[in-house]
Amino acid sequence: MSAVVVDNLGTVELGKQILAGTHQKLLDQILPFALFVHDHQGRFRVVNDRVCQSVGYTRDELLNMSVTDLEQDFDLPAAQAEWGKLVPGEHAEAFGHLRRKDGSLFPVHVDITLLEADGERVYFGCSRDISKRRSAEEAVDRAAAQVRTMFEAMEEGLVLQVAGGKIVESNSAAARILGMTPDQLLGKSSLDPDWAAIRVDGSPFPGVEHPAMVSLGTGRSIRGTIMGVRNGRSETRWLSINVVPIFEGTSSEPSAVVTTFVDVTEQRNLAETLRIAQADLQAILDNVPARIAAWNADYSNRFINRKAEQDFGKPATAAAGKPVWEVIGADRFGRARPYIDAALAGSAQSHEQIDRQADGSPRYSQVSYIPKRRGETVVGLYTLAVDVTEVRSTFEKIRALAQRLEQVRAGAKVDIASSPRGDWLRICSR
Repeated sequence: MSAVVVDNLGTVELGKQILAGTHQKLLDQILPFALFVHDHQGRFRVVNDRVCQSVGYTRDELLNMSVTDLEQDFDLPAAQAEWGKLVPGEHAEAFGHLRRKDGSLFPVHVDITLLEADGERVYFGCSRDISKRRSAEEAVDRAAAQVRTMFEAMEEGLVLQVAGGKIVESNSAAARILGMTPDQLLGKSSLDPDWAAIRVDGSPFPGVEHPAMVSLGTGRSIRGTIMGVRNGRSETRWLSINVVPIFEGTSSEPSAVVTTFVDVTEQRNLAETLRIAQADLQAILDNVPARIAAWNADYSNRFINRKAEQDFGKPATAAAGKPVWEVIGADRFGRARPYIDAALAGSAQSHEQIDRQADGSPRYSQVSYIPKRRGETVVGLYTLAVDVTEVRSTFEKIRALAQRLEQVRAGAKVDIASSPRGDWLRICSR
């Protein structure tokens, strides 16, 4: 608006009247901005009250000054060169800092219009104090810098994608994770076939179904999508992706989406390694001819192997979380509890346990109780029970046979001593 007013004031006849001081009251009381007129040397010819108020000088003082007295680091020759390019009625704008009478500075926006009258070039201008606007802009710049710093500090990759999935902004983590330079990343799209995206099952992941494209099309946020992409080094990296749409005004269609992602390749590799190791361990435990179980410090079950399932008559899924007496039976628990409690107190235990089989015959087990520690704290225990019934039976048979042999040997000695041959042996031994 100020430029329009200046244009109107810069008409030849009205301009001459202003230069003659005819409309000083209009300039002082009606115009909502600081208005001045200066010649090609920068000397002030007319100023209104708002100019005086803004810089702290009186009108008389200003009319004996030039723009070089007010504007910090003002380059008069350069300004004159620019003024010389103006044609009547054309206006130009500039930004600068004015110096008040007290020496303080403030930023201004200035509109200038050329008037040629009686062979003289004079310039009508209006200035606005833009301190508040500049402060707001600086605050925005600081906030933007803080946001940029925050984005650059993120371990997660972040990209801003517009229509078509085109990447228009990114942080350094995004380029690093994807194995590209920032320049290589900008301009790429979710539809770019170079990503060679795949799903977790190894099937192709078409670009139109990528999280960013779905969010752009539906306006919905998408979280936790796992996708494999080929990076700049032709390696497949697995990403966990979140997408949030951005809406402008009251539009129901997103103008862009913010896509963040983390590289979960190592986690997936570790998880697969762990899965294989767990499967191997499970296979070993299930084929060991011994009853193995793990228990928490509160007596609840964590795990039983296949042999334990058979002996206890319940699957591992049914035993998990159940108290020990429900899993092994109250009677067996009553006999084992002293050893269990001692193991939970930190002392490994071992004893022979006798149970009755279905036919009433005894079954002997050598049971070990091993404390499970986390640091210095006992958090549970492991039990290992080996069926020694056959070993014990064999041992008993061997012992019975040894006793029988001893009896036979003793009987043989008696028979020999009482026979004639025995007498002859005694005579010979003299």
